Amino acid sequence: MKFFTFAALFLSEVVHGADINFLRSNDNSIISSETNTDSNLEDSACKVLEGDLLKGDIDDEERRKEVFSYFKPCGYYEQTCKYHNFEIIPANVDYPGSGTHDISNGERMIVQFDVGIDVKLRKKVYDGLKYPIVQKNCIGCQWNDWKLPGDIDKSASGETCIEAIVKIGTNLGNYLGWSGGCLGKCGTGCDLIGGGMGKDCAKHDLCSYYKLITTKQEYHNKEAFCFDPDCGDEAAQTVLNCFKASWFLDPVKVCHKSEFDNDSSYYGHWSLGSNLVKGNCGNFVGWDNHQGLPDKSRISNPYKMLEDGRMVPIDYEVDEDEVNSEA
Repeated sequence: MKFFTFAALFLSEVVHGADINFLRSNDNSIISSETNTDSNLEDSACKVLEGDLLKGDIDDEERRKEVFSYFKPCGYYEQTCKYHNFEIIPANVDYPGSGTHDISNGERMIVQFDVGIDVKLRKKVYDGLKYPIVQKNCIGCQWNDWKLPGDIDKSASGETCIEAIVKIGTNLGNYLGWSGGCLGKCGTGCDLIGGGMGKDCAKHDLCSYYKLITTKQEYHNKEAFCFDPDCGDEAAQTVLNCFKASWFLDPVKVCHKSEFDNDSSYYGHWSLGSNLVKGNCGNFVGWDNHQGLPDKSRISNPYKMLEDGRMVPIDYEVDEDEVNSEA
């Protein structure tokens, strides 16, 4: 870690997922629904997911069916809802930490995430898991029997991209140990402990919600965050930021491979919160793994994972009973 950039790192790490562009307005008055038939058709197709649609009952099949109707294969809403000009948060792009362009409560955005495991990551992320329940509940894995609700077909690539239009900050409800309040807020639900609103946190929240409603399985720590083969890559994005080294304060950047390839001053950095979460988030790094995270050699503070699931700095002194593997 670069000590002379500590202030910048701290401010950008506590909150993760800020945008680098101004958010686009969801103002439908640009095109009058009275004079444009296409925009009339859009209004019925471009439903915004907000509020607890399950009304406290995760077993109500009619309400579950309604919830899943909001989820579509990636690209559907961009094509169908073009008059609304929703901003898209793509699945496999890691956004910077806090800044002047954070997402805000009330914004309507297309949020994408993927379920399943890239074929290159199966050995690390799936085969090595110690918890059979986590493997069984991988809803996006081709070799598992789960069907993806919302008439979504699993992709042969290993990961299936899914999207929904959501209202940032909405409360989707609390179910089976999962807190669905304040969608997009970094941290647990609406707890004061945590950070602000972030794009990567919105992706992880929505992925976790979709998976929870699909499986109806109690949300355990051992299958949460980077342990999760479906939503673990979104989790890893929330705790890794990218920067461009400078002579004073290193500015945060979107993690783009092209920028890293063309400029050796770009680097990744695990946030302060990365040693408070569960699972080996380091499994998802590497451009070739298609998760939007830089190669390990370009991360300034490599971590390792202890047997209990904690990520700790590489120079952490391990007790004799702590078996660890480098992340």
